Amino acid sequence: MVNEMDVEVGEPPEPGTLADLLADAHAAGWVKASERLLRDWYDIGLLGNTARRPLEGGGSGQQPGLYSSQQRTLFQAMVRIRVQSTNTPSTDPFPAHKNSALASIPVYAWLRFGSDWVDNQQLRKALKLALGPNPKKSEKAAKLAATQYVNAIDINNAPVHARNSLRDFIARELTRGHDIDQDALRPLVAAVTEPRGLSIVRGPVDSGMLIDSAAYGIRAKIKAVRSLDSITDEQLGIARLRYNAGRPAYEAWTEGVRDSLGPGLAQMFNDVGPDNELRGAVSAVLLLVGMDLIQRAEQQ
Repeated sequence: MVNEMDVEVGEPPEPGTLADLLADAHAAGWVKASERLLRDWYDIGLLGNTARRPLEGGGSGQQPGLYSSQQRTLFQAMVRIRVQSTNTPSTDPFPAHKNSALASIPVYAWLRFGSDWVDNQQLRKALKLALGPNPKKSEKAAKLAATQYVNAIDINNAPVHARNSLRDFIARELTRGHDIDQDALRPLVAAVTEPRGLSIVRGPVDSGMLIDSAAYGIRAKIKAVRSLDSITDEQLGIARLRYNAGRPAYEAWTEGVRDSLGPGLAQMFNDVGPDNELRGAVSAVLLLVGMDLIQRAEQQ
């Protein structure tokens, strides 16, 4: 997907007006695209702000605003993915053409390339879009979010009752205001990552450490989701710095240990590589923001 965005290869497009983006969409095969739909994309975070342009020769009016070259690149990528996914039969419950899935693209661009690509205002809207309805206000939304968290750590086809117990615990915690009880969460995570109490993976990665890390990650993400409306620009900036500072070492580590991991645990590290990294961008932001929130709370 990164190459499709022309981020690392190819010539970037010129800045463009709303009409230019609409022409891009039609050329890519999104025949139902309209100015109204594109303005809706702005409202939900799939498009950012335009640069204002005064009328040539003066006057009180404005020329049509220009989307930056970066914004146009992201837009073209989202349209291509949308068209391709729409035309490809799939049983995926989270198909790539849904707006909530497309939201990972501006989140990824913000995370890797900064505010020149996506500013914090657009990022916040894109994160909310990716997360869907507020789980604090909707039991259905809370269960949906909880199911995604369980899917991310179920590396060995855990029993249904173990998955459901963890899902229901996470869903309840998403609707509450207090911090998660780590001691209550850990055995539920262990039942999913190591069904029947068996240690599936031996070698360089300690299974107990995996359980603790997975439990802490869930706790951090839930804290971030709960706090989404109050996260500061400073906290967002810290999350982005930590992500980019730690990514090279993380990639090198996974490259070194992947071959010695069992097939189940290896799935836990499939976010390495541009396509998988893009899909994990929302989760990465929530994890890093949540970790920062937990650390701040513990220091008080």
